[in-house]
Parts: sequence; structure tokens; C-alpha cells
Amino acid sequence: MPQQQLILALLFLGYLTTTVTAHPFHISQTEMEFNAASQRIEVSLKLHAVDLEQALSRLAGRKVDVEQRDVVPLLSRYLQANFYIIDSRELPTPEAPAGQRTSPTSAPRRSQLHYVGHELEATWCWIYFELELPLGEQRDLSLVNTVLFNTTEHQLNIVSVRSAKQRFTLKMTDKQRWSPYRPEWCRGL
Repeated sequence: MPQQQLILALLFLGYLTTTVTAHPFHISQTEMEFNAASQRIEVSLKLHAVDLEQALSRLAGRKVDVEQRDVVPLLSRYLQANFYIIDSRELPTPEAPAGQRTSPTSAPRRSQLHYVGHELEATWCWIYFELELPLGEQRDLSLVNTVLFNTTEHQLNIVSVRSAKQRFTLKMTDKQRWSPYRPEWCRGL
């Protein structure tokens, strides 16, 4: 009987240690602001470095360290797939992955990502990039933010859009992965 109690005590201690070392919430914070000179949306994305490394490792099929220089192409690819503005008719669904064409002749209208840089701040990683809006009519677009949804449970992505004297705050979850694009996001700064 004492051996079983010891095993149970060790298992419980292991559980407590895991709970203490893992961060209790999964959140990303994003700031977006339109730059009239470049006609691009400047983005600053803040998230837990550990969560980002887990997502990139899953994508690469190997252990990834965000402090290494060779992570930039992988990071750009991950962001292009998980943070973008797209024609609302092209929104991802369980049946049709992101950017899949709705007909053989239509090309997806989607923003282009331009990586600027990233830096570590304690346990957080800041990523800086720009989004070039899709060409053509900009009335029926949506912002998609699925960053870390495939790697962390209950991920919450908060996006703050600054425009002139207004501020818009959006919340993306696994159940609500996108938000309609609002033309006033790109008005006079």
C-alpha cells in the first residue's frame, strides 16, 4: 500500500508542476494601423514565444527556435496562412480551406504579407509585418486571424485597429475566426 501512495503522490506532484509551469491563458494581441504613404496596413502581433515555437515546429515537422535567423521564411509562411484579409466569398470553411477558389476561373483575392521583423521580450514574441490589401473593390473583405488556433486550446486573438481618431477592437476565437473588413480602417490617419 505505501508504494501505491508514493506513486499517487508523485503523479499529483507532477500534475502540480506542469500546471504551474504552463501559462494559464492563450492570447495574442495585435495592433493594426493603415499607412497612407505605403498603402499598407502595418501590423504588430504579440504572442507567447512558446506557443509560436510550438506552431512553427508543427508546421516544419521539427523543433523550431524563434531566436534563430532561419525561422523567418517559416514565420512568414505561417503568418500568410493564418493572418490575412480576403474576399469574403473566399472565407475558410471546414469544407474549403483558406483561399480555396470558389470556381475554376476565380483567383482568391487575398492580402500579401510583407515581413518586417520580430523580437523577443521576456516570454513574449513581437512580430512586425505589413499587409498589402487585395486589388479591386474593397467593400466585401474580411480579416482572418487564426494564429495559434491549431496548437492551443481556447486561443483568443484580440485585434485593435487604429484609424484617425477611432479605435476598433475585434475578438477572434476558434468559433469566430474572422471579422468583416471596414473601409474606415484605412481612412485619414
